[in-house]
Amino acid sequence: MAPLDHVTQIQGDITKKTTVDEILKKFNYQRADIIVCDGAPDVTGFHDIDYYIQSQLIVAALNICLMTLRENGIFVAKIFKGSDIKLLYSQFKLFFNQVYFMKPKSSRASSVEYFIICLQYTPKIQTQNFHLYTFLKEIEQAEKQKQEVTDQQIEKEQSKYYKFITCGDLSGFDEN
Repeated sequence: MAPLDHVTQIQGDITKKTTVDEILKKFNYQRADIIVCDGAPDVTGFHDIDYYIQSQLIVAALNICLMTLRENGIFVAKIFKGSDIKLLYSQFKLFFNQVYFMKPKSSRASSVEYFIICLQYTPKIQTQNFHLYTFLKEIEQAEKQKQEVTDQQIEKEQSKYYKFITCGDLSGFDEN
């Protein structure tokens, strides 16, 4: 990236905690007026995979916004428009009063590349030391603890079905 006057640029993987920490330190833990994210994954040619990876980058960018964007701030990012665009819209609409998807005239009509423009950031929670990934991991761990079952419980449930299958004849099943 070529340096620009009066612009702070950090090149790194925004899904890594070290990059997020570098961004926070660069701003002395102060808030920014605008965040521009031009990140894109290496394209594989498999649209579903490319879209998934790009969406993970956008979630990582949202995480950074929650920690660094000033109230009423602006966020602009390159995205790949896919079938879950309404989900992306609703996620950003939680934190921004206005959310738009724009396709530049210079972009090929067949390209899935769009930009998300988010205006008027309105923090809903205390986000200075908030890490979205940590928060989501805590929720995930709590859900796992609720869902953990013992081997004995699994064997008890499976035994109901094993008895039926082991004494039955599978020749009655056909592809129709």
